Amino acid sequence: MLKSRLNSWILLGILGVLVVVFWDVIKYKIEDLQHDYYLSQVKERIL
Repeated sequence: MLKSRLNSWILLGILGVLVVVFWDVIKYKIEDLQHDYYLSQVKERIL
């Protein structure tokens, strides 16, 4: 009983870490895309 509970806690911990890392990557990608979009807008205004 105790072992299965410990295993589920470990799985939850791993899942949490994965979600945090995944979220960071997605946020970074979105910011990057927004930055690129902003740059293209600025270039169009200059040209």
